[in-house]
Amino acid sequence: MFMMRRLKAVVGRGGTVTVQDRVDYPEGTELRLDVYGPDEESDGDELDEAQRAALIDAIDEGRAQVAAGRVRPAREALRELRTRG
Repeated sequence: MFMMRRLKAVVGRGGTVTVQDRVDYPEGTELRLDVYGPDEESDGDELDEAQRAALIDAIDEGRAQVAAGRVRPAREALRELRTRG
């Protein structure tokens, strides 16, 4: 069975990765390490500038709607989405 758990780790001298969180995995357990951080070729996603600008605009619009009180319960929104399908 696959289980996802987020761990905090730090890269040290010589590229050694040290896990900062407590882990209880048995010796020999293989972990998948997805690296998020500074990268010379990418900034962590596959969005082009136009897509990133559209995403930022949508987030800003959502924040404005929340600030203006134009929100509704998630249960209600999900029910509406399910009836569309």
